[in-house]
Amino acid sequence: MDWKSQISAAIDAKQALLEDLALSIGENPELGFLEVHASRLLARTLEDGGFRVTRGIAGLETAFCGTYGQGRPNIALLCEYDALPEL
Repeated sequence: MDWKSQISAAIDAKQALLEDLALSIGENPELGFLEVHASRLLARTLEDGGFRVTRGIAGLETAFCGTYGQGRPNIALLCEYDALPEL
């Protein structure tokens, strides 16, 4: 199985967890740089999945980086989930 198929299968296997995360973040909107609930939830979820999580990236309390394994492929995911005050 190629790596794209492996990633797709891994996402499919975690569908219920990903839906729960999305619902929790959506039900608890937080403005930019104040995403404490979402940041803690996502970082803890990564840790529970075996990731090494570094919090406070770039001096931002809500920023974090999760690392899993070594070598290739290297995959980066940027998440934007702050609420917009005008909505």
